[in-house]
Formats: sequence, structure tokens, C-alpha cells
Amino acid sequence: MIRASVYHGERAIQKQIVAALRKAGWLVYILSRSRGARYHKGLPDLFIRHTARKLHGWVEVKRPGEKLRPEQEAFRRAALDAGESHWVVCDLWNLPGLIETAPASYAYHRETGSGSI
Repeated sequence: MIRASVYHGERAIQKQIVAALRKAGWLVYILSRSRGARYHKGLPDLFIRHTARKLHGWVEVKRPGEKLRPEQEAFRRAALDAGESHWVVCDLWNLPGLIETAPASYAYHRETGSGSI
């Protein structure tokens, strides 16, 4: 069981998510940088690829209950409109579905800050 106290911030969550994805065979490209050093406003934190399964997509990491900023929402909409995969992951509870099935669309519940596949 994963406890909420495990999460101290978005960086800690991202570190756990990256480790879990890599363990499951995903290539993970970390795009997030320290404040002020982002490549482009709205660019997700991670780009992931699973070459054996021929899957790839964008991952935005959020703390539980945290909402996407407007520029992040715009990037997400543009990615989905272009047929790309985009996931918002707020904790390790969301990760098993992504690791196992990696669907093209991922439902993110703004009210609860959680997602479902």
C-alpha cells in the first residue's frame, strides 16, 4: 500500500514514477528542469517510449489534487488532437494502468486530481 505521506512534492513523485516506468521497460526522457529553465511553457515533465510495444507519449506529473496550468492544458489538448498520447499522473496508483495498457487517451479527473484508464 502506498501512503500519501510518501509524497513530499512533485519532484519526489516524479522520481518514483520514473523509477517504476524504467523498471517496466519504458525509456524515460526527463524534460522538466528547475524553475525558470523550462524549454517551453506547458511542455510535460516526461516523454516516454516503449520500443518493444511501439508506444510513446507525454507524461505530466502532478501532486494529488493539483490541476493543470492553462498552458499545460493547452499542450495536452494539442497533443491529443494530434493523435499523441498524453497522461497526467499524480501518484503511483495511476501508474499500473499506464505501464500495462498505455491507452491513447487518459481521463484526468480535475476535481479529485486522480486519473483512470
